[in-house]
Amino acid sequence: MEGAVVDRYEDLQPDKASGLLAKLEIANAQVLAELTADHSQVPADYVAFMKELGWGEVGEAAYMLYEGLLTPDQVYDEDDERPLDGILLFGDDMQGYCSGFDTNNGWVVVDIDPNGAGHSFTPRPYAEQHAAALAADGEAPGDLNQLKAQACEYEKILLKRGFIESRPEAEGGNGENFVLSPRGSRLLSLIDSSIPGFEHPRQVLDEQPDALDEATFEHVSAKAQIAGGAI
Repeated sequence: MEGAVVDRYEDLQPDKASGLLAKLEIANAQVLAELTADHSQVPADYVAFMKELGWGEVGEAAYMLYEGLLTPDQVYDEDDERPLDGILLFGDDMQGYCSGFDTNNGWVVVDIDPNGAGHSFTPRPYAEQHAAALAADGEAPGDLNQLKAQACEYEKILLKRGFIESRPEAEGGNGENFVLSPRGSRLLSLIDSSIPGFEHPRQVLDEQPDALDEATFEHVSAKAQIAGGAI
């Protein structure tokens, strides 16, 4: 039985090596120890996944798995915490919809629609994840509150300049949650491009005084696609 736990996700190891799970990082042993100490009933499958495959971004900005479990107030701006009482979140789709465990109902997996409970998604957790990633690389993350403020400002800029747009009402949109626009999808493709060398689209964007300026982005993105071929 112990061997079965160790090899529980052996079939996903190819994806960990060079697939959808390639960006995941194995969870810190201390984080896992604290997790199981604080929550004795946390599902063994979840702990095994974190230990064998890890946490982080799944695919190309398709989903974010947290390093551990977050309480709703760490992800949402809540006016009333009662609707999500007992919920512990383990990830989100980067657009406001989270998944987690309902600890009041046998730790079943639940999906959280931020509109249904009147919550607004906030970019604060991504600032925290960015700070953690910098620290893991040995870089000083700086002031976390400042990073959170910058994340909120970037969200406003991305919306104003057409990189993200309101989620359609048919998909649960309420004007306060967003999806990538076609322009935003192009930005993500440029950032994740594998074009090497000095003409790497990410570097070209970084060299611009304001890469998110609409005209600047259209010019640079067209140039990068022509120079490097399909992205």
